[in-house]
Amino acid sequence: MILIGDAGGTTTNWRAIADGKIHQLKTRGLNLAHDRATQYMEEVSEDLLPYQEAGEVHFYVSGLTNDPADRQAVVAAFSVFFKNADILVENDVLAAARGLCGHQPGWAGILGTGANLTYFDGDKLIRKIPSLGYVLGDEGSAAFMGKRLLTDFLRGEMPSAFADTFARRFQLDEKAILMQSYQSDSPKSFFASFSQFIHQHIRNPYCYRLVYESFQTHFDVFYKNPVAGDSVHYTGSVAFYFSNILRQVASDRQILIGHITESPLAGLTLYHQKTEK
Repeated sequence: MILIGDAGGTTTNWRAIADGKIHQLKTRGLNLAHDRATQYMEEVSEDLLPYQEAGEVHFYVSGLTNDPADRQAVVAAFSVFFKNADILVENDVLAAARGLCGHQPGWAGILGTGANLTYFDGDKLIRKIPSLGYVLGDEGSAAFMGKRLLTDFLRGEMPSAFADTFARRFQLDEKAILMQSYQSDSPKSFFASFSQFIHQHIRNPYCYRLVYESFQTHFDVFYKNPVAGDSVHYTGSVAFYFSNILRQVASDRQILIGHITESPLAGLTLYHQKTEK
């Protein structure tokens, strides 16, 4: 049995491949920038009990740095539960690249709770700008958009009629927003949660402009010098649900968008399926 996990800041999508059949489930997310792998496994192990005897575990996770200690900590936490498995841990950007490009070269990006973009040569990541997480980076992500929305609301830069709509929907004042932003267990999830509200009101010029400008900033940071003829592929909820705006921003910059998927898991399943034990 092969078990594949793709962990973002909000959700982990899992697929198990066994005897030619595919099983899937979801658990809470994991970002190593601010979460611990040991606590994560304590919380999700009950859900993973049917797959405890997997022979291979391929786990792709957000927030994994180049420090070998990061990878070793995840392997150690998983080894307590998956006692008979070969455990391979990689970052979520490689998951996007393998899921979107397979074994072919191309640009692969993430636009979900967080954001990133890299060039994949069909085997490894060649060019990767650090996403830096929701505090310093993640430009174009759900968390990035949510922070902008809240900032505009608190500073009176949101159109008054739409600010009234926002206030009625969430019943949040400055004190509550600051408490959630600085004292909650997961500020990133708090910020990202507002992307659904933005999507519901995308016909409002304010929301459309917010998303459009967020994608502009994303390309400014991660894809400064487009190469003619190159396609850029994306995975993630923000790319998927705001795909029309993403394609418009890219077109305005003469960037060609290729595949857009909500999750890289289907592509990852194909990528790993040939090695099933």
